[in-house]
Amino acid sequence: MVKAVNLALELLFAYGEDPEMAWQPLAYVTGASTDQIDSGTFDGLKFLNVEFTAKATAGTINSVFTFNSITTQSYAIREQVNGGSGSTNLNLYNTDNLSGTTNGTDGQVYVNCFISNVSGYEKLFWSWGLDNTGSGSGSVPDRKTISGHFIGTDLITSIQSNNGGTGDYQTATLSVYGSD
Repeated sequence: MVKAVNLALELLFAYGEDPEMAWQPLAYVTGASTDQIDSGTFDGLKFLNVEFTAKATAGTINSVFTFNSITTQSYAIREQVNGGSGSTNLNLYNTDNLSGTTNGTDGQVYVNCFISNVSGYEKLFWSWGLDNTGSGSGSVPDRKTISGHFIGTDLITSIQSNNGGTGDYQTATLSVYGSD
């Protein structure tokens, strides 16, 4: 965690930014009984903070992001689940499953993703996600961390969260915050 904070501060200072910057809301979208939530178009600020949460109708749900609706082989990630060994996935059509997959009507997912959105450069992102594996105090959520990049060099001005599971998002919320 300390290394991630140091990296974030280095990025801020590299671009001459104040480390006490404020996040401004860029998009807030809710949906129900769907497999995709789209932020719509927002201002392309240098730093983005994305939060996504959803509850399942039934079956399984998860969350994969696409940026600017680009679904070509433009993403690469390194992921780790529950602190285990990491794996690398290259030439992906999206960010891969950011939250893990959860089952049934108790299923919920939560994702928080930070993106370096500097014009003219590939976009670096870092996310962590949770999915609950059951209800009550007898179960704990699974956690997944991902570092990755998106090869697009244009500013990210829209984000889509797509469900790759067998169920639907009963309810879902996508929030995007930005800062220069």
